[in-house]
Amino acid sequence: MIAKFNTDVGIIQVDTDELTCHAVTSESVWYDWSEGYADKWEIPLSRTEEEEDEKFDPMMNYYYPLPDFEHSALGSQLLSEYEQTSAEIKARLDLAGSVTLVHLVESDQYALALRGGGMDLRWDICRGYILMGYLPPRHFVGLPDLAGMNLDAPKNAIVIEACRKSIQVLRGWLDADERELDLLVSKRH
Repeated sequence: MIAKFNTDVGIIQVDTDELTCHAVTSESVWYDWSEGYADKWEIPLSRTEEEEDEKFDPMMNYYYPLPDFEHSALGSQLLSEYEQTSAEIKARLDLAGSVTLVHLVESDQYALALRGGGMDLRWDICRGYILMGYLPPRHFVGLPDLAGMNLDAPKNAIVIEACRKSIQVLRGWLDADERELDLLVSKRH
């Protein structure tokens, strides 16, 4: 299991070795959420009457790609039984913070989007990626120092651990690229 959590107390237990690195190089994408609902994008969650009042609607004009989400182990599990798993997805999104899950209909892609704003939400974005089964993208690993945040709290400590893993993955890729260049040059001499 990628993540176990208790939303009542905000405890997250994640095996970061189980998180996919497919989003490590992803970056935010500008998108206008004010038009095209149902035709161009949708919230892939069943919602109660209270939740229909925009609780899971995106607010800021960006999205954060979840590459191959529907084919990942967690994504396919969460999307396979739409009604039964909406509660789990919503619990994960609530624990992540100010993020929601969107389905981009035209490209059949899934992504995170912000459902709130007003401050630097990189912690929430990273937590959203983690709880959807991904290492956070490099674009977000420079986390802000927010006043009063307990870095040792499980929901924050796991973000730091996963961000470090993202950096390790990128460093490994860059080291491999450098070795290939060295090999290329050595063949010419």
